[in-house]
Amino acid sequence: MLSGCLRDELITRFYVAAERTTDLRCIEREGRYLGQPARYVRVFDPSLLETDLASVRQYYDVPTASVQFEGRIDRDGALKLRDLRAALLPTRA
Repeated sequence: MLSGCLRDELITRFYVAAERTTDLRCIEREGRYLGQPARYVRVFDPSLLETDLASVRQYYDVPTASVQFEGRIDRDGALKLRDLRAALLPTRA
C-alpha cells in the first residue's frame, strides 16, 4: 500500500487516478542525500512483475521494468519523485 503523502503526490502532481493508486505498491530503503538521511522509494505495479509479489522483499528486488515512479523522501518530509511511466511504453520499430 502507498502512504498518504505518496498517494496524494501521485494524484495531484502526476494525475494518477485515485482508483489506480490502490493497485500500486511502494518499497523503500534508507540512504543519504547530500549528507542528510533520506528514504529512497520505488512505486511499482505488481501486475508488471515477472515473479509474484511475495518475492519482492527489498528495494532492489523490484525490476526497473516494473517501476513507475522513483525518488526520495528527505528528512524534512519533502517528497521528490520522477515519473518513469514513459520508459515502460513499447517503442516503435
